[in-house]
Amino acid sequence: MTTLDAAQEYVSRGWQPIPVPHRSKKPALKGWPDLRLTAADLARHFNGQPSNLGILLGEPSGGLVDADLDCARWLANGLDEPKAVMQATAAYRKSQEPLTDFVADCCVLGPRYRVSATRLREVYDAWCKSEGLKYPLAGRAWGAALRALGCTDGRLGGGARCWDGIDIRIGDPGTPDERQPGEDDPPPFGDRP
Repeated sequence: MTTLDAAQEYVSRGWQPIPVPHRSKKPALKGWPDLRLTAADLARHFNGQPSNLGILLGEPSGGLVDADLDCARWLANGLDEPKAVMQATAAYRKSQEPLTDFVADCCVLGPRYRVSATRLREVYDAWCKSEGLKYPLAGRAWGAALRALGCTDGRLGGGARCWDGIDIRIGDPGTPDERQPGEDDPPPFGDRP
C-alpha cells in the first residue's frame, strides 16, 4: 500500500490526512492545522515520493482521537473519560428520559397504580410551572415518555382516559387540589373496574 492509497482510505473514512516529510513526525506545510484535503487533492500531496502521513484529530476528522498506549499512566490507570464527554453523555441521557425528575418528585410507579390522564397532566403542568420549565412535554412526546417508563394508557369505567403503572404521590407539596387518601386509588388486589 502506498502513502497515496492510505490517504485515500482515510478520506473515505471521513478523516483528514496531512502530508508529513519523510523520516519526520512534524508536518512541514505552513498552516497545516487548517489544511483540508479532498480526494482530488491527494495525488498532489502524496505523489509517490517517500513521505509520511498524519491525520488531523478531533473535529476535522469527525472527533477522531489517538491514545498513546505506551504511556505509563494509561497502563497503570486506564483511559479516563474526558469531562466534556461525561457531561455531554449525562445531558443526552437526561434528554432521553424527560419525566425522570417529575416522577421522582410527584409520582409512584408500579403495576398496581392507575391515575386518570387528566389528573396526571394537571399535576405535571403544575410541576413544570413550579420548576420553571418553558417547554413541557405535549402530545405524542408526553405519551411516549410515559410508555418508556412502562406505563400503559387505558380507559376508566366511564370511558375517561387513564394511565396504568403510575399514580400521583399523595401529600406532595405543589400538587394541585390534593386528593384524599383512597380517592382515585386502584381497586384492591389488582382488580380493574
